[in-house]
Amino acid sequence: MSSSSFAAVRFLMARVMRNQIPKTLRCVRHCHAATSSSSSSSSTFPSFNVNDRKIFDETFSIVVDNLTKDLEDGHSDLTDYIEHYKNVLEYNVPFGKKLRGLAVVASYRALHKNPQLITNEELIEAGLMGWCIELFQALFLVSDDIIDQSQTRRGRPCWYRNSNIGLSAFNDAMLIQTGLFRLLVNNFSNKPYYHDVVDLFNKVYWKTCIGQGLDMLRSRRDAIDFTKFTVENYSVIIKYKTSYYTFYLPIALALYMHGVSDNRTHEEAKDVLLEIGHLFQIQDDFLDCFGNPKETGKVGSDIEEGKCTWLVVTAMELANREQIKTLMDNYGQRNLDCVRRVRDLYVDLKIPSIYAKYEQSKYQQIISIIKNNNLSLPDSIFNFCLSLICKRKS
Repeated sequence: MSSSSFAAVRFLMARVMRNQIPKTLRCVRHCHAATSSSSSSSSTFPSFNVNDRKIFDETFSIVVDNLTKDLEDGHSDLTDYIEHYKNVLEYNVPFGKKLRGLAVVASYRALHKNPQLITNEELIEAGLMGWCIELFQALFLVSDDIIDQSQTRRGRPCWYRNSNIGLSAFNDAMLIQTGLFRLLVNNFSNKPYYHDVVDLFNKVYWKTCIGQGLDMLRSRRDAIDFTKFTVENYSVIIKYKTSYYTFYLPIALALYMHGVSDNRTHEEAKDVLLEIGHLFQIQDDFLDCFGNPKETGKVGSDIEEGKCTWLVVTAMELANREQIKTLMDNYGQRNLDCVRRVRDLYVDLKIPSIYAKYEQSKYQQIISIIKNNNLSLPDSIFNFCLSLICKRKS
């Protein structure tokens, strides 16, 4: 960790001590269905400490100071750009659910040899690693919003829609990406697991780019090929686009931080976590169409964009010839009447009720995998990930 990071850590730890944060434990988005399905003490949710959450949120100030300090050192001619860089970070990174970053902290605690004796400095270190994933998430959201021509993100205008930003937001996304790797260099280059986590970020970045590419390939509004809207194609898209970085990446980082690098453990974790990611993306698809924008923080656009989603794949399987024609005539059109017709078709096909049953079935399937496969990692880690998305509305 760099000297400036050490100073920031000491400052933050002093704040934590002054605030006398309570030690009461709470579970994030506790889900009764999961706990009732777990049969052993190792299957309970890892408690999420109020102290952990507060330290994680406050650690973001270290991230901003760390990255802007990089520009300040020896670059006196970049004063104006430093302010822009700070705005890019503060507007795009610290909002949303932060489930990926928090999953790093929760997993780090769950894997600790004595979770109740974990130090604030260790939590700050885990928090910094968690913020690396939040930077990873932000760089994709900034560019994705431009590609999809989205209007809002997390209840505010998308970054590219702000005054004097526009397409320069693509460069800002790259700036966030470089910040991610600068943060790793500044804080973890002296750690024995450094090369493992850098390699992991590069691999997952590559996979996520492939997923984004597949998503765009299947949703070309000028030439939608409805024969490609299949369960098989959809599963490939979401595995690469969402599952790797949303659930496998946070847990794998916590494993590396604890010196767990054997292939068997990582593959076991990956198999379960990709299933959780699959459910997460199906929820996202449903919420894009039927969610409340006040809760989701964005106005859905999958229908206009002609996306290969769980809803359209399911509709293609259930629709009769006339309904398929309605779908093909209206899907992928930037027209409110066309969007309404597609939504109405989904309702006619009873897709909302099918989704509710599928969500519960998939959830129980994952619980069964966790319970019955004698995994080498604590069940609590996987159950925690499930608790983050159980019956979610945003």
